[in-house]
Amino acid sequence: RSTGRGLGHRRGHGHIHVGGRRSRCSVAAAVPAPPPHGHAPGSSVSSGSNPGGGGAVGGCGALGGWPPSRGRRSVAGEALPRPRPIGGGAPHHEVRKALFDRLHTELKAGRAGAEEVRRVVEELRRRQLMRDPRDFAVAISALGKAKLWQDSLALLSVLSAHPSAAGQPPNIFAVNATIAAAERSARWQLALALLAEAEAQGAEIDTLTYNSSIAACGRGSHWPLAVSLLADMRRRALHPTLMTFTATVSACERGKAWQKAFEFFGEIRREKLSPDRVAVNAAMSTCSRTARWEQAIGLLREMRAAAVAADSTSYTTVLTACSEASHWRAAMSMLEEMRREGLAPTLITMNAAIYACRRSGRLDIALELFDGMAGLSLEPDVVNYTSMILAAGPSHRWDVALSMLEACERKELRPDVLAFNAFLGVCRDAGQWQ
Repeated sequence: RSTGRGLGHRRGHGHIHVGGRRSRCSVAAAVPAPPPHGHAPGSSVSSGSNPGGGGAVGGCGALGGWPPSRGRRSVAGEALPRPRPIGGGAPHHEVRKALFDRLHTELKAGRAGAEEVRRVVEELRRRQLMRDPRDFAVAISALGKAKLWQDSLALLSVLSAHPSAAGQPPNIFAVNATIAAAERSARWQLALALLAEAEAQGAEIDTLTYNSSIAACGRGSHWPLAVSLLADMRRRALHPTLMTFTATVSACERGKAWQKAFEFFGEIRREKLSPDRVAVNAAMSTCSRTARWEQAIGLLREMRAAAVAADSTSYTTVLTACSEASHWRAAMSMLEEMRREGLAPTLITMNAAIYACRRSGRLDIALELFDGMAGLSLEPDVVNYTSMILAAGPSHRWDVALSMLEACERKELRPDVLAFNAFLGVCRDAGQWQ
């Protein structure tokens, strides 16, 4: 059913191992019908003056359909060198260098908006300045960082028809950049389809290909697929890296496969790799879900011993683990340590701390925390007010619950049904039927 070209000139389906079977998938099937950014349905990559302009993949939006340059000689406000007559090569080279410098610096680092990224890449295409697969990979990567996954996919299609790619298997750098773009936009089906087509067309699949594919499955909470990809990677004799295990741990944690997350975190240690903050945070989140608050604190201590900088998410996760286990003193200790480390508590952090007080019946501490939020430049939200209403329940302090509900309304936060249900529950338990 494909209306486009896939990774090369021939149409076909690739295969990947999923759960011990080989599964057919195609890029065309993984791409939804609506075209991006106001393109007409069914539009394709316009070749224009580009000798390698090919069709779009699966009918997705095309680079050639972008807004025309209308004769502008600047990109995002930066003046470009004025071109000389044909034969003067210096200005052409200067323009190319200026545009790619932007992709390597501001744009690639995410310091510019998506439209600016698109304008720079379109200028490169319009001037025919992308000369080889590596140039395309840089542009695809920049588009991916801006979460322009459809543009990345369309540019990969353009590369497949470019003279520099003639007779060659798909360039793995460009394929990896496109899979990474799919991962950043949570398009796990597309990532797997790209992996399968690249394999079918003879591309040299490497560790980075699998890392991005596993991470994409994690974003979709499809941890069995992530685990299956790791197994397939090992069958190919590709050695997993720290990034591989981190992506797998995160996939299991997001998919609520707590035990699996611990198992793969253990593999990081068995491989004598030093876990990074992302891996440790995922493992600590697993602890919070399974009431292993002491283990969560232990992981935080290991981070400090290994000189891995903890962030607000690290402390909030440990604090949540303590709260779930009703250890309010440990939760308060984590909150104080977080402040000593110069990390600012967030609304989620404070909500977890208030929850710990509620579980332990310490309304007095919860009130202190709530009143102290103003000093932290935090404006309570509906969730914070609802937590305080719930914290008033064990002490039957319906008056406190009422004051919180009224304060929430004065702030024009519009309490939701959970807030009203919490307040009604406090009134019920306090015998305040009126």
